[in-house]
Amino acid sequence: MSDLTSALQSDDELTRMLELQWLSEEEGAAVRQDWLAVWNQVPFDEAFHQRCRQRLERCRPVAVGPVRHRRLDQTENRLTLVVDPSVPGEVFVSLSHAMPSLLWVVADNNRTALLEALAPYLDPERPAAVELTGALRVVKPLDVEALSQLDDAIRGLELWVDDTSWGSAFDDDPWRGVEGPLGMLDQTRLLREAAADDPDRFVARGYRTLWSGGILRIEQHPMGMWVFDMRYRPAGDARVIAGLNDLLGTRWPEDIPVDLAASLLRGGVIDDRLLAELEAKGEAPLDRAAARCGMAPAETGTAATLARIIDEVGDDEDALATLANLASRYRHEALLFKLWDKAEGTPLADDLERFLSPEADLPEAP
Repeated sequence: MSDLTSALQSDDELTRMLELQWLSEEEGAAVRQDWLAVWNQVPFDEAFHQRCRQRLERCRPVAVGPVRHRRLDQTENRLTLVVDPSVPGEVFVSLSHAMPSLLWVVADNNRTALLEALAPYLDPERPAAVELTGALRVVKPLDVEALSQLDDAIRGLELWVDDTSWGSAFDDDPWRGVEGPLGMLDQTRLLREAAADDPDRFVARGYRTLWSGGILRIEQHPMGMWVFDMRYRPAGDARVIAGLNDLLGTRWPEDIPVDLAASLLRGGVIDDRLLAELEAKGEAPLDRAAARCGMAPAETGTAATLARIIDEVGDDEDALATLANLASRYRHEALLFKLWDKAEGTPLADDLERFLSPEADLPEAP
């Protein structure tokens, strides 16, 4: 029995509640070697990858607990208790062998703290979207051409996210309430129906995390902007998220569950503070416009931001054309009149005039 976990391991009630199987030192070392083999195949920023590997190398898995499986391919994600000799007063919990070790749940090394930290992850119910009171919406400028590339990355690398998904036609998870194993015909039908996109919305895919039940929605927006919209029940991992924010320079809310935050790690993030900094410097006006539209597409503040940027770019016809495309795509029609006036005497003004002209020869009302 490890001195680091002796109190937890002696707690029969905790073992029963978490369905724990305690590992011998040799068994724990074997689990760690399996994790290292997986982590060596996972692509990440080199510095971040090394930090995670260092934690894996010094830590020891001490117990395994409940398992969550993906619905379709049945990939197993097992809750595992881990100790780090460098911080004997804490216990860590991995929710998946593929999850970065810097996103392990952390708790003080006692029963009460551990159960409290794990509570947001052990509810088997998939909550409705309206029940998810936490929210984070950020823009990621990613060098990918199609949503299918991000879908492949999630299915292949982010194993803590379920492999059922849904299109923009749905405001909530259509797989919620679908129980038990499915026959091939039923599964094929549900996959086809769930993939539907609403032609009046941006192409999107929604996903559900296996442990916290949070929802990740990825939307494809103009100019290479990808919106990651997250809805979740608040978790108690402030120490983990605060440490990650310090390391990466991010500003994610400290109540976001670790299995949602783990899907934000690749690529840069544009948020309100970065947009304010760029605006103060007068930099990247078109990127600011595209990011603001993606972050808050229907807000009056977005229209006001676009109006300021229209003035900012002056008579640059290419920039005005880009802004006209954004105003049209996000249905800020009033700004098209401002652009029409601004572009007077150019081909863009002619195009806008044709677009804005009322329909001719409409039939008279009876």
